[in-house]
Amino acid sequence: MSQPGPGQTKADLRRHYLAARRGLAADWVQQASQAIADRFFAEFLAGPLPENAWLHLFLPIAGQNEVDTWPIVRRCWAEWPQVSLAVPQVQPDRVTMRQLALLPGCPVAPGPFGVPVPAQPVPAPEASLAWVLLPLLSFDERGYRVGYGKGHYDRFLARLDPQVQRIGLSLFPAGPPVLDPDRYDIRLTACLTPDKVWRWPQVE
Repeated sequence: MSQPGPGQTKADLRRHYLAARRGLAADWVQQASQAIADRFFAEFLAGPLPENAWLHLFLPIAGQNEVDTWPIVRRCWAEWPQVSLAVPQVQPDRVTMRQLALLPGCPVAPGPFGVPVPAQPVPAPEASLAWVLLPLLSFDERGYRVGYGKGHYDRFLARLDPQVQRIGLSLFPAGPPVLDPDRYDIRLTACLTPDKVWRWPQVE
């Protein structure tokens, strides 16, 4: 994949990486997703865990070549039952987002914007979150994330304790600096790619 030129706006980066992601082979996406999952467990679930810890993660949208988080879900259910799982649900206003518990065996169905959600919604507590795994199209070496441009996660993250781990999942390495971050952008504390773990100090 060719890299975009140095210094790009979020809109430019969004177009570039959406096109690049469409060109990825499905089997490569699965292999890369498994590598990302392995890094998450090695880096973030390897030591003592907070009591009553919740992990918020997104479920991949069909046909979008997003990072497949189901390997993380299945391994948590099998090996880490003390970690509760939550997924996002965009609300009817199509602006705000809440989180729902993802329970073993619960069927999921596409919700707004095609994002899979549990068929039987059970609210999950935001105050108990320890980690949030974030979808993205691009990120830079300062920890700025480029998402789909709807602002759902920016508003969601703004409500959370600053100590919650904000972990991006990216199929691509760090891209060029984002030229137009704004005051609503909340930087990542880490980003996982198939080949590397990026970390940044905890920031407000």
